[in-house]
Amino acid sequence: MIDNSWRSLFPEPEIKVALRILYAECVNLSKKSPTEREDDVTDRLVAKIQRNSVYRASNLDLKPQDSIYDRSGAKVGRLGIIDMSFYLLNTPKPVPYFAVEAKRLRFQLPSGKMDTGNSEYVSGDQGMRCFTDMRYSVGLQAGAMLGYVYDGNLSASKSGISALIVKHATSLKLKTPSALQPSGMAGGGADETMHLIDGSLFRMFHMFVAV
Repeated sequence: MIDNSWRSLFPEPEIKVALRILYAECVNLSKKSPTEREDDVTDRLVAKIQRNSVYRASNLDLKPQDSIYDRSGAKVGRLGIIDMSFYLLNTPKPVPYFAVEAKRLRFQLPSGKMDTGNSEYVSGDQGMRCFTDMRYSVGLQAGAMLGYVYDGNLSASKSGISALIVKHATSLKLKTPSALQPSGMAGGGADETMHLIDGSLFRMFHMFVAV
């Protein structure tokens, strides 16, 4: 087990602020085409958040496309690029962060067929595994997945994702219950799962938004 006792945790009240800002700014967020890349949608979301009055008055700093390195020194080189990271200002270094990884769901392929995106979200290298493989979760207690539902069918996305999470419960290091559970952290706008990673509990939030 890696010793991360030197790192401050991202405070739960600030996680709630970050999630509520995300949820508020996802309203009226829209794709430009049925095949648009999620990175382009995220760019527009970041621009909206930066104009959000709650964000501007908060103690948070948002960094898009954030290159992340293992600050414990256990791994060498870049671990990945987080879609969005909220950092806590006025905090001794190393500054704690709250990572958000975005994925498109129920989108159209160039062939015209629909891809649910569920596998990439749950078991893909750039989905939930970013956290469970300890790339974006070392020494942290929480992170978030953001699902852009391209056809607007939120219930289909949530049920499909939840079923696949249960199927991959062991590899995702899930605590029971393994299915998505409602979370009160975003005013009813998020679900969550609990994971046991390297001997510590990790809370993963899941937000699904129609674009």
